[in-house]
Amino acid sequence: MTNINILPIELPDGYEYMYESFNETNGSVKFHAGFRVNILSHEEALKWIDAFEESAHVKLKKPLGRASAIIINSSRFIFKGKWVCQHAHNFASGEPQANLHGRPKQKKCIDCPMHITLKILRQTYWTIKVHKEIQKFPHSVDLNFDHNHSYFSARSLSHNSVSEEAKESLSRLFRNGMGVRESYNAHRKAIVQIHKECKDAHSRCSIEAVLADASICPTERQVRYMFAKFTEEIFGAHNGTKMWEHIDTYVKEYNVRNSEQGGCIKYRPPVKSGNEFVIALSSPLMTRVRKMYNENAAMIFVDSTGSVDSHECVVTLFVIATNCGALPVGITIAGGKYSLTTVWPEITQLLCLFHILQAVWRYLFSIESGIGKENRQAIFQKSKLCVYGEECDAEIAKHNLLNMQEMSAPATTYFSQLWKVSKEWILYHRSKLDYCGHNTNNYCEIIVRTFKEGVMHRVRAVCLGQLLINLTQDHDGFFSNPLFDTSHWRCVLTWYYL
Repeated sequence: MTNINILPIELPDGYEYMYESFNETNGSVKFHAGFRVNILSHEEALKWIDAFEESAHVKLKKPLGRASAIIINSSRFIFKGKWVCQHAHNFASGEPQANLHGRPKQKKCIDCPMHITLKILRQTYWTIKVHKEIQKFPHSVDLNFDHNHSYFSARSLSHNSVSEEAKESLSRLFRNGMGVRESYNAHRKAIVQIHKECKDAHSRCSIEAVLADASICPTERQVRYMFAKFTEEIFGAHNGTKMWEHIDTYVKEYNVRNSEQGGCIKYRPPVKSGNEFVIALSSPLMTRVRKMYNENAAMIFVDSTGSVDSHECVVTLFVIATNCGALPVGITIAGGKYSLTTVWPEITQLLCLFHILQAVWRYLFSIESGIGKENRQAIFQKSKLCVYGEECDAEIAKHNLLNMQEMSAPATTYFSQLWKVSKEWILYHRSKLDYCGHNTNNYCEIIVRTFKEGVMHRVRAVCLGQLLINLTQDHDGFFSNPLFDTSHWRCVLTWYYL
């Protein structure tokens, strides 16, 4: 009997079949069947088994042990292979484990007995005599379709292995800079769109079944695992010794490749007792900015930011003000705190007046200050007079501030400690300095914002290796834009670059 499917499942189209046996179990989907197919080579047999997985909605794998071997061109067989259900075997031992919600963990291997064996016998005198149809149907199939589970349910489909097509689609999304959640949503959206527009193999099933199939639409956990593997391959390990080995290799390659243009990276790895490390880098653009704007470099704006990578590293940007806007002259990445005066003991530090008053305002509103809400504005106005007053006025304002009746003991201690570094934030101390009237750190503030938006795209780097690549490669490409706009006589967006 050919071209008539007597089985309760779909077989691949485009082939002729001859059924030899069929035994159904109590009218259920479980059955045992033996049939032949007009297939002549092992290449066609492998294509047929792939088509069988798709048409029958099952996922197969090679069994364990010697049975996993595929025989090709032996003395008896042109081809022989065996496949079992992906839920075959049982690797679980002991009592069933529970997840965080107290529910039993899902098991993929549950000793499913379903299996299929493919054979192509060599055509000899005896095989032709025993199997009279072997010349037209040389390929025999022994199918034992007796799953001990629902093989076409959402839970079963969620265990399917991710297909190569889905892996490639997600890899493209990763290379475009998308994270786990963005890639997961974009991939699902593309599947829904394809299912609506195309009449392909996916359209045989409902969109719900397609989205439940992990081979087509991987779960978020699978996408997260693929993303971790992708980032580890591109950016190196996420922590430990291997991460620093990758960084060391990258630093050496970067210094060799950019030495002529002035690019350089130096770093001090963490000691065994802690996680304090420092990476200092100067890209070719930063080196050129320092040479071309040497006079402007006398006044450098400094600001630090965190939450840019999974290690919570502190990225410090050093910026100067130019006629093209604010431009970076150096960057450091630190795993701990360090002092600028330790590195440059001869510099004069000036604090941003806006941030000083902001810190005072926040302290007055904190519980630790002990200041009542009705007295906060009066104390804040007195502290403003200390910042902006002349020399004599500032001293009087300090005396009046510390001797206010509304002042609490913790607040008196706070302002006394703050006054010890008054030369860094009182305005009249800057009269003899060439600071070009810069009393705030707005230049560096805008650079930090554009760095997070234009370079990091408001997405954390998954590891220190990715952060280093963003700062050495993407950073120069983004901050060269105002230089090109100026040289091309285009209007520089001063609100963006300040």
